[in-house]
Amino acid sequence: MAYGDIGALIDVLEFDQVQGVDCWGIQVNDAVYAVANQGPGSNLYVTTFSIDAAGAISDSRLATLALSPSWGVLPHIIKIAANVFAIVYQGTNYYLTVETVSISDNGLTIASLNELVIVSLDCRAPKIIHVAGNVYAVSYLQTAVTTVKVSTITITPAGAITGIIDTIILTAAGAYFTNILAVNDTIFAVQYLDTISGVSVATIEISSGGLITDAVIDTQIIDAQTQNSRTGMTEALPGVFAVAHSGTGVDGFVSTVTISAAGAISGVLDTLEFWNADVTQFHIIHIGLGICAVTFKKDILLDGNITTISISAAGLIKDTIDDTLDFDTTLFLDGMLLRITGDIYAVFYGGPGSDGYVRTLDISTPPPGAPHHEMLMGMGP
Repeated sequence: MAYGDIGALIDVLEFDQVQGVDCWGIQVNDAVYAVANQGPGSNLYVTTFSIDAAGAISDSRLATLALSPSWGVLPHIIKIAANVFAIVYQGTNYYLTVETVSISDNGLTIASLNELVIVSLDCRAPKIIHVAGNVYAVSYLQTAVTTVKVSTITITPAGAITGIIDTIILTAAGAYFTNILAVNDTIFAVQYLDTISGVSVATIEISSGGLITDAVIDTQIIDAQTQNSRTGMTEALPGVFAVAHSGTGVDGFVSTVTISAAGAISGVLDTLEFWNADVTQFHIIHIGLGICAVTFKKDILLDGNITTISISAAGLIKDTIDDTLDFDTTLFLDGMLLRITGDIYAVFYGGPGSDGYVRTLDISTPPPGAPHHEMLMGMGP
């Protein structure tokens, strides 16, 4: 198979048979993986299972724990250190909440460590990323869908959480959904959907101590389409960033820009309409040599699909997709894609019955090369 070709589906586990949406998966240790999701009663759950190097998933979950006594919506989980993980989510009354948990190497023990409400206001669609040392940055919407903000906090390797160090407002014009990734050690890109201007990317500077430079460095409108759901962004090649989003006709598009080491964002370099029908809920990752994989929901059929595309070092996108596959032909809700090892990938998502699913598949992947910044990845000291 050529790089970017998608092979057969390998295995599937229904890890929550009651409710499992807003899923975000992460590796715990070796073949042990965890998923944070909105589970029964809209509570926050963490569940573990194993996925081996061939893509075989354990027949049942290893452990599960309900963390939030009320709401646990749109969680995003990252590794802090060793067996400690942090989850940011919409908590009770939509308050912006961070919780740390410990997960044993074998996945059999999950325990809550600390929980802190960092903003006692209506905050939505949070994401968290490591900055430096014990400092982390959280992007989110405050006052429902009015203001895009980034705030810094500290989380120790033992899971202790402090309140906000600093905050910057990116726009107060109205927005939906946020993503944040590192451009380099101090420059960060925040991608969001501006309800007036459309799909947007802004850059900010954060010091190792968590102080945020007062002014936004640069902002670029990627697409004027405001009817989007869960847009995504990744670094396809050094300095070249790809955004997966809805465009004209709410069809599926990927657009590219460059972001300099100083945070300057170019105009849109190229755009590919990769799906000629209504699609939403995008997640995009770089798999190697400028090849990116996008998962999304086909809004008319509600299918879950994965499509691969190729991007050059100049930010130009190949005119045709590399490959495509419907991995769930019944329902796909709020999913994400994670590389397991080699050519093996896992999709974590809400599937039929809005239950929680993890499914493995094969994508022909180039050998490891220079590292790239993947959207929403972050790890502490």
